[in-house]
Amino acid sequence: MKIGIVTDSMSDLPAQIAEKYQIKIIPGDIYINEDRYKSGIDLDTEELTKIITDKNKSFRTGAPSPGEYYTAYKEILNEVDLIISLHPPRRQSGALNSANIALQRVPDASRIKIFETGVATLGLGLTAIATAITAQKTSNQTELLTQVQKYCDQIQVIGTLDSLKYVSKTGRISIKIATMMADALSIKPILVMRNSDIILAERPRKRSTAIHTIVNMLSETLDRELIPSIIGISNFLCEADAQLMRQEIEKEFPKYLIIEGNADPMIAANTGPGLLLVACFAAANKQIGGRKINF
Repeated sequence: MKIGIVTDSMSDLPAQIAEKYQIKIIPGDIYINEDRYKSGIDLDTEELTKIITDKNKSFRTGAPSPGEYYTAYKEILNEVDLIISLHPPRRQSGALNSANIALQRVPDASRIKIFETGVATLGLGLTAIATAITAQKTSNQTELLTQVQKYCDQIQVIGTLDSLKYVSKTGRISIKIATMMADALSIKPILVMRNSDIILAERPRKRSTAIHTIVNMLSETLDRELIPSIIGISNFLCEADAQLMRQEIEKEFPKYLIIEGNADPMIAANTGPGLLLVACFAAANKQIGGRKINF
């Protein structure tokens, strides 16, 4: 059974990793003063940094269109037996809606299975990688789809930001009061994304403390029995911090495959410089507590 895997650029997957695991990445859109750019293709992170810090320029992001999914599905169906299409939560992106619209138009739609992963960023990417690895090991479709759903239920992302002002500015989540407090107190908020929820878990004052806390959270929640054993690290303009986090993770989990990526422009536009996160599959009975942030 040959499997095709589709996701979008919010997965933060480096091109070489996507190619290695044969994952089709569909780029989202970034609008700068209503001019449209394809994320990661027409606009790189250096150009994006200048734009999001320019008070005279407005920006917003958009999911891939149904037509883009339709085209990808039709092409891939000629080469595979089944497509697994993985998407961020519907509350954070319109990608899932676009994929479902495309599904209604595609012949042999029964050969396409769409999943809402509950996370974005490299957590979405890790789910795609785990799906690809599992697909190589099983020929039973029911077992494969059951395992993919398990990945979607268990994937979590733990991250920190230098500031919440960019998240608030784009309107993705309603945290204006928390934003003002965090900036005024120089707090480095730690956010946890899992099962389509975002939790404000901790509010350390130092970046180094935030990194250490994230690694501790990873250690406490990681499903150590789950195969494949992979952890993801992603950042936006804080490579030194990402390397420090990697060093700590390698000490704790020396046998794990670590996937590193830079935040896709779609993610970076909504978080601003200083985004640092780790993605992993959490044990089912281990949850990180905190205050849920409403969308």
